[in-house]
Amino acid sequence: MDYRTLIFELICCSDARILEIGPLNRPLVEKKYFPNTIYCDIRSTEDIKKLYCSSDYLKTTGIYVDTNTIVEIDTVLGDSYKSTFEHQRMFDYVVASHVVEHMEDILYFFQDIAEVITDGGKVILYYPDSRYSFDHFRAEASLRDAYDVYVQKKTALARMVFDFFHSSISENNPSIFWAAEELHKLLPNNDIAKALSLYEKSISGDSIDDVHYWPFSDAGFIKFLYDSVRSELISFECTDFFPTMPNTQEFVVVLQKAAPSWNRDKAISQLRGYYATACSATESTQNDAIQTELLEKQAELDKQLARYAELEQKFLQLEAHVIEQSKLNSLLLEKLNKD
Repeated sequence: MDYRTLIFELICCSDARILEIGPLNRPLVEKKYFPNTIYCDIRSTEDIKKLYCSSDYLKTTGIYVDTNTIVEIDTVLGDSYKSTFEHQRMFDYVVASHVVEHMEDILYFFQDIAEVITDGGKVILYYPDSRYSFDHFRAEASLRDAYDVYVQKKTALARMVFDFFHSSISENNPSIFWAAEELHKLLPNNDIAKALSLYEKSISGDSIDDVHYWPFSDAGFIKFLYDSVRSELISFECTDFFPTMPNTQEFVVVLQKAAPSWNRDKAISQLRGYYATACSATESTQNDAIQTELLEKQAELDKQLARYAELEQKFLQLEAHVIEQSKLNSLLLEKLNKD
């Protein structure tokens, strides 16, 4: 299934009250199908367009966004989701596509967003798999990193800032990473002085425009959720998980707001199962890749064998012709000798 159309199966009611975070120019939830949708961002529409005209993020990753396609933002986020929407009705769904990796404090995000969701409401996350994007050469994030930021706040983001500007690349075509051919040619060669400068800026507490703070693979993100739930840092149940498909770069996770009497052990057990699914999918993909490579090599060998058989047949024909010609020459020589 195309994950872009999956949203119509995940949101079963057209009248649902929906909050889409950071829709940019490709909202997952279109208002013509879901009219009770609010688009929210940390910036106004005008400020988003300014950012996507030029920024360190765009220069580092090679990302291009046509500013004319950026959608209008309905609500600019204030200090928190809770304070921004405290006088409004709760949301049935929160949707975020390629957004959560940009959140400075990912643990606080999950705690904060839970405050604006109805009981049983869901968070639908489309997340870029770091293995198949410009984050390919970066170190994968973990609860260890997230907890540092949760406790120490912005200064703890500095190492992720450095890693992003030091090791991100401008290639973002997932097929290239899935093929895994000549990846050494893509190894990062970024401006070290610039990465260090932004590190110093971040460690002083300044915010850096648009950074992927949280690079995760699909299995890595499930492991992060597992660690966060068992550490009692977030209270969500994972109700659906769609791993990264071959030649794509995103996976989908659906989280349901935990009821007051929720069973944390059950939620942890579910995440164990989804982690196994992610690992199995990765292993299956690797096996498929190996099988494809073997089939390609077998096909090439078959071609060579067929070519060899063809050459052997031509050689035998040539040999028979030479023998026949030799016989004729012998007869001719014998006749000449008689004459």
